[in-house]
Parts: sequence; structure tokens; C-alpha cells
Amino acid sequence: MKYLVMAVSFITLSIVLLGCALDRPSGAGKKLTCEEHQSMAIFLNDWAKNNFDEAYGKKKDFDGAIAQFFMIKNKAPFPYAQLFNRYQAKAQENISLAKKKGCDVSTYPMFPIEQFEVGVDSLKNEK
Repeated sequence: MKYLVMAVSFITLSIVLLGCALDRPSGAGKKLTCEEHQSMAIFLNDWAKNNFDEAYGKKKDFDGAIAQFFMIKNKAPFPYAQLFNRYQAKAQENISLAKKKGCDVSTYPMFPIEQFEVGVDSLKNEK
């Protein structure tokens, strides 16, 4: 139980710190190049993969993942769900701005919430 509390505390702290680091003023994305937009899309996708793996994937915690996915999809007022939804919005804003600039977004990875869903489906198939 002690280790579970420590792990949850570490994950929560990591999420909060990462959220603060990515928080940028509105309009900052308008200055990015096409390459920077793609890098941002990759970063957000990798962030989602890594967070899912650390919180649920490595532990094969399908029940926890499906419960968290429900909270994310329903925009629950919990830090983990809020962060996924905030990064989802950032990814959508990023791709929208990239398209407006004429960037080729065909190779951009999926959005954070879609990546979380892929992880949930993967755990479901392992069950």
C-alpha cells in the first residue's frame, strides 16, 4: 500500500510539473514552423503513451485504465483527466494551426486521448 501511495504521488507530481511546463500563452503556436508543429504533435503523443504505460500498461491494469478513460472522456474534474483533456485541446489547436500554415499533417501521430484509448484496447485484448 505504501508503494502504491508513493507511485500515485510521483505520477501526480510528474503530471502537474509537465502541465506547468507545457502551459504557454494563447497564440504562441502561431509562431511555430511546420517542423515545430510536428515535434509538438509527436511530443504530445509520446507523453500520452508514456503516461498510460506508467499508470496502467506496465501493471496490466485494465480496470483502472477503463475507469480513467471514462473520466477522461467525460471531462471529470480530476488532475489526470484534466491534463489529458488539456493536452488533447493543445494537440487539436496545434494541428489546426499547422493546417492553416499549409503544413503536411498526414504523418502526425494520433491525439493524446486516442492514444490512451489504443492503450486501453491493447490491455483489453491481453485479457
